[in-house]
Amino acid sequence: MMAAGLAARAILTVMPLAKGPLPDPSSGPPQITENEHVLVRSLDWLLYTAHTRDEALAQANNLIRYFLGIGRPVAARAIMALVSQKLIRTRLDSDFHSNEGVEFQHYQQYVSLTDALDSVPSPDTYPSGESAQKRAAWKDAYLRAIDNAWNLGLDLLTHSWLENEVFKMWDDSRIEELRRVRSLHVPDIVIRLNYILLNSRAHSEGNLDRAMELVPIVADERYFVYPTFLAYDGNRLEEYLDGVRSVGLALLEAGRNPNDLFIPGQKR
Repeated sequence: MMAAGLAARAILTVMPLAKGPLPDPSSGPPQITENEHVLVRSLDWLLYTAHTRDEALAQANNLIRYFLGIGRPVAARAIMALVSQKLIRTRLDSDFHSNEGVEFQHYQQYVSLTDALDSVPSPDTYPSGESAQKRAAWKDAYLRAIDNAWNLGLDLLTHSWLENEVFKMWDDSRIEELRRVRSLHVPDIVIRLNYILLNSRAHSEGNLDRAMELVPIVADERYFVYPTFLAYDGNRLEEYLDGVRSVGLALLEAGRNPNDLFIPGQKR
């Protein structure tokens, strides 16, 4: 146990700090690195006994926050997989109503959504040279994948992900870590979802309406989404607005006025 803890602390001294400008979450290596693997396995010794399961969940959340804060969701996923395999199946559901349990569930929500975004096929894979049956099957699977990503995305964005009253009970440093995670990943989710909806317009023009529905969600102060675009001297708002302009142009090309979507009774 002590050796695992010492190894983890040694690795942390050479790992990036979760401070300063926000990294690009897609810029790192696609696989978990050797140092990240050591940190993941350092959690193992806490997962072998029921006496340390509360500590294990707390330490798992610490590592997940760290990995998400440095733009390494692949390593955060490895932590979650380990916890799911060795801890969740041995615990009562009521155990996850604790503050640590609620935080972990929010990370599960993030993984479910990003899995859904990743599972949406590229429209370039449309089997145009195949039979009508194969084209219809592809389109059905494609639109169902988008529906799933949309519903999960809407749920995360409108339910104060990592921003509810539970998280305001933590100390200032932990609240800052959560703010960093939100500021890195919420804009990325919005931008990805916007472009998935935009790029599906040849198969469902209604997805352009959905993309425009994101605009008031981003702007609504109740959801704390807009500030994440400007935090830590970042500015992904311009990138998002470029995507919104592309949606507006696509609506105009389809003979529709984007402004009508914000007027009651005008949506088609």
